[in-house]
Amino acid sequence: MKRPVLAIVLAALATIQVSAGGPSTRKKASIRGIIAGMTEMSDPKVREFGMILDNDVLGFYDLRDKYDTPVKKEAFRKSRDYAEKASKLKKQKQKILSAGARYFYSQDISKLTYDAEKKGFVLTLYECRPDSGGAAPLFGSICVPNVPTSRSRDGVMPPLRGRELLLSVNKRTGLLIEAANRESLDSPDLDSKGTQVYVIFRIAGVVNRNSGEGGIDNGYYIVADTPRILMVNGNTGKIYYDRTYAGGKADAPRAR
Repeated sequence: MKRPVLAIVLAALATIQVSAGGPSTRKKASIRGIIAGMTEMSDPKVREFGMILDNDVLGFYDLRDKYDTPVKKEAFRKSRDYAEKASKLKKQKQKILSAGARYFYSQDISKLTYDAEKKGFVLTLYECRPDSGGAAPLFGSICVPNVPTSRSRDGVMPPLRGRELLLSVNKRTGLLIEAANRESLDSPDLDSKGTQVYVIFRIAGVVNRNSGEGGIDNGYYIVADTPRILMVNGNTGKIYYDRTYAGGKADAPRAR
């Protein structure tokens, strides 16, 4: 009769140990864990994806010089070779736009200073206009609609227009971020990073910026869907700001 009682007591003690140890060993979310398994979007990757999403067989397979006249292009489009290449692009496009596919873009913002009046860090970004209309901020070659911004007042980007995006944090956090940036700048470690901003998103589509005049190739914008914007310590991965935007509204900021 003693053995069942002893087993119950030991099981209860084990449960208490697990419950007590759980919170103390749980790691806080970091950017490294969030972006694990996602594809990083660089300018070359944007160009590659742009041609796939735009069904640009000639550009993707580097065949523009070979088929450089309307007659040659028309003949190629009727060929079996074109059909096979177009089919491969279609499969890649479906994969890129699949529901589970996630992407991220990051850029350094360590030179920004805390704006005490606006209570946050103000990013001035180029303006893009996706096909859906309206102005949106541009992170590299990632056009991010549905994020509330305002027209840049100082006009630092003539002749292109700028958009101001406010990353709101309290003064204490702002001072911590500035201190971390100074520490990174003074560090002898060449790999030391200051504050980074990350944009995590699905791909909604692509905007072809090619004018078609004089053969000028201006590349593409990737249009983000339901973007999540984070401000992060580039060395530790600590997250200072984290919001997801959809339909022009932001969700409540995640607790930090």
